[in-house]
Amino acid sequence: MSLFEVLIILTLGSAAGDVAFYDDVPMVPVLIVFITLALLYRLVMWLMAHSEKLEDLLEGKPVVIIEDGELAWSKLNNSNMTEFEFFMELRLRGVEQLGQVRLAILETNGQISVYFFEDDKVKPGLLILPSDCTQRYKVVPESAD
Repeated sequence: MSLFEVLIILTLGSAAGDVAFYDDVPMVPVLIVFITLALLYRLVMWLMAHSEKLEDLLEGKPVVIIEDGELAWSKLNNSNMTEFEFFMELRLRGVEQLGQVRLAILETNGQISVYFFEDDKVKPGLLILPSDCTQRYKVVPESAD
């Protein structure tokens, strides 16, 4: 959901809430707000369908954050996501280390698209598992316990 759509939903909710909670709020102005917002939404969607620049301005563009297992720190820092949130999203998609990832794209809706290397093409990369999930031994343990 885009920022524009969230704004429309919040405005509609506010207008509907006024009628629901206050007896002295007339229905006609609320209906006018609903109709105006619906028409505005349709107009903006139509304009976005015909103008790539307007669509990029209102919706944003997808951003490639990882390419060939390498993290673009500057792009991640420019996005509205911390590295901890980004790594969490990658872990939710089964990523243990960045060398597994051929391509990761931060989509305009905040989701992350992840494309993996084939198993035989995985590279060494930054481990993103929390430290308590990775055991480090100085010697090989005798049992698997």
